[in-house]
Amino acid sequence: MTLPFRETIQPLLIAPVAALVVLGGYMVLVKHVGPYLFIMLLIAAPFVYAAEILFVMPLLWLWPASRRPSFAVGALWGALAAWGFLLVLETMASFPQRLSTLPSTWRQRQDFGLFCLPGVASGLLFAYLTRKD
Repeated sequence: MTLPFRETIQPLLIAPVAALVVLGGYMVLVKHVGPYLFIMLLIAAPFVYAAEILFVMPLLWLWPASRRPSFAVGALWGALAAWGFLLVLETMASFPQRLSTLPSTWRQRQDFGLFCLPGVASGLLFAYLTRKD
């Protein structure tokens, strides 16, 4: 059974929080941002929501069956949305040209997975929120 589009608005607003939590954890544990974490997350939030607007909302609008994805589809969809958005940034801005080719070494695969992890978290949370009754 598909959800009406208006019932996906709340999960769409909440799901990117999972991506911000993953980004925050990375910033604290790896980049050691310390007291500037809140500011860094405020800077990242528009990009996370822009990825959702570009790569998730049009599909939800055009394909009603995608409004209640399984967890696997939500995770894959989130990873692809994150990768797609980073490719858009790479082509439109002075972003390093690291993401336009698929990774070949183990280190490149780890970096690629790190880029996609916030999208996976967001997709999983969206799948959970649309499935709970």
